[in-house]
Amino acid sequence: KKKKEAVYELISTNFLKIVTDIHSCFENYEQHDDTLLNVLQSQYYGFLHTIIKKKLQDVFTDEKNISYLQTMIEQLVQGINGEEELHIKNISTCLNILKLLTKCWYNKLDGFNAEFICTTFLPSSYSVPLREDFDINDNDLFNLLQSYSSIQQEIIKTIGDEAINYMCTQLLPSVLPSNNDEINQGILNQYSIKVIQMKWMDFTTLYHQILTY
Repeated sequence: KKKKEAVYELISTNFLKIVTDIHSCFENYEQHDDTLLNVLQSQYYGFLHTIIKKKLQDVFTDEKNISYLQTMIEQLVQGINGEEELHIKNISTCLNILKLLTKCWYNKLDGFNAEFICTTFLPSSYSVPLREDFDINDNDLFNLLQSYSSIQQEIIKTIGDEAINYMCTQLLPSVLPSNNDEINQGILNQYSIKVIQMKWMDFTTLYHQILTY
């Protein structure tokens, strides 16, 4: 326990300086070297992920660091939206972080409520799979699709009916392009059943069918 407290204090004290220095590097590489920028982003997301996996996420809400929290969430959401060139490892790490934060902070952190999670995280889980270059037959992209499904699973398990209602009545209708209401309603009904029954393998396949419909 004392060791964990010491580690917490060390990270918490230096967290803001570390992320500020990283962002300075982001700005230096952004216009010049995409490869180095990708590596740096990977290390940044990995740093955040490690903090959470070690159950030290209170570092983010410590009074010394709370001013950075909104920026961090915005960057993670931007991370799961993907770049022009998909960096699968970075996207997967961002998805895992947001999934863990949903589990840790739902209704425990001010403002981290159902409305915020549903309207901020869920729409972003559709952005990359909707891209024309997203190929379900590519193993890496199929695994990434499962990661996108996974954050939806966690949100539904954590929040419950409010998340299901938002997905099925607001989010999905906004991404179904067909003007055929009967077909759309059939898809929505199938989707709702898979979500409610938590048949996630079927859910993942149907999810892709919906996005490419």
